Amino acid sequence: MEPIEQLLDIGQSVICRIGDVKIATSLRIQLARKYHRAGLRAQAVRALSEAREFIPLVRENFLRACFLCDIAREFLWMEFKQEALEMLRSAHSAADQIVEQPLRAIYLGEVAYLYHQTEQEQLAREILFRMIAQAEMEEMPVFAYGYLERANFGFIRMGWEEEAWSVMARNQAFPFFSELEMGTCRAYIETGMKNKALEIAHRMALERQNSLLSVISLAGMFLESGDADGALEIASKCRDKATNARDAELKMIASCKLALVYFLLGNEYVAQELLFSASQSFSREVAGPKADKLLQTLAESFAKIDLFRTALATANRIVGSDLRQTALENILIARLEAGAVGDCLHMIHSIGNGRERSVFVGLLTSGYKERSVNETVGLVEALKER
Repeated sequence: MEPIEQLLDIGQSVICRIGDVKIATSLRIQLARKYHRAGLRAQAVRALSEAREFIPLVRENFLRACFLCDIAREFLWMEFKQEALEMLRSAHSAADQIVEQPLRAIYLGEVAYLYHQTEQEQLAREILFRMIAQAEMEEMPVFAYGYLERANFGFIRMGWEEEAWSVMARNQAFPFFSELEMGTCRAYIETGMKNKALEIAHRMALERQNSLLSVISLAGMFLESGDADGALEIASKCRDKATNARDAELKMIASCKLALVYFLLGNEYVAQELLFSASQSFSREVAGPKADKLLQTLAESFAKIDLFRTALATANRIVGSDLRQTALENILIARLEAGAVGDCLHMIHSIGNGRERSVFVGLLTSGYKERSVNETVGLVEALKER
């Protein structure tokens, strides 16, 4: 017996002793996935069968739908189509019974996609069109949005673009239309159709000033997907709008978001220019209760683009002690994530002893990721000294 099989069998015996049905079911599905990846198909099927036996004991419909979809997906990966379909029919029934509307939309959409993967196209289409009909009957726009967004996501990843564009065209007056556009862009990015996402992003940038923050978020999505050119194209469309925004609060938030995009793209000069411009506008135009919150956003943004001293100076301008402390903690986390342990130690050294120092030390030690033995030893010694 191979070591990996021995290890997984030990995991199986441990799961059998777990009393919580939901935890045990989730772990059995994960175990099946690991058996399959290790080439142990018989053990994987056994783990899935055991997970299936316990699902009737799970009371929450959304969890039952979730577990059944997971089992169906595993059977599909192992090319057991009939077993997958059996699980899907049960998942469909459980999803239909979910009372919480946002969760119902999520799991109906997932069932539709899995039907599509098992070549049950008609069933998949019926579910998605029923979700659109449900959205039209919903009195609360936020619930309607959940159904529309999930249906559109389903249409796109199943390759039914005409239906997706039809949903967009019919709902332009919908209160959450910008969010629906964002969800559609996200679906296009995730399915590799980035030109379609760019088309929507350009339209949003040109037509609606109130979509500025959403469009900047799309630039971040392109970055996360590894498309730096797409991110830069969108960021360039937003730069003038952020810099020239009449509303000081919008200018601050948009500039902070956009600065991080440019920094991650390697353009530190533009990132710094955006933040310093926003900082100057803030000094002249913003006052009152919003000021502290915006200063916190600005301080944390300076920390993320490696302007540590400016970040500290900005945080210390915050009047409210609680928000100031939160800003300082987030600055420490940002510098730790950037690997700037020296900056973190500087912060700890500067505040002496007390509760704040304990919080900082806790954040530093819990979030620290070892890069070298010497660095770790140096960190421990520095903390002892301070």
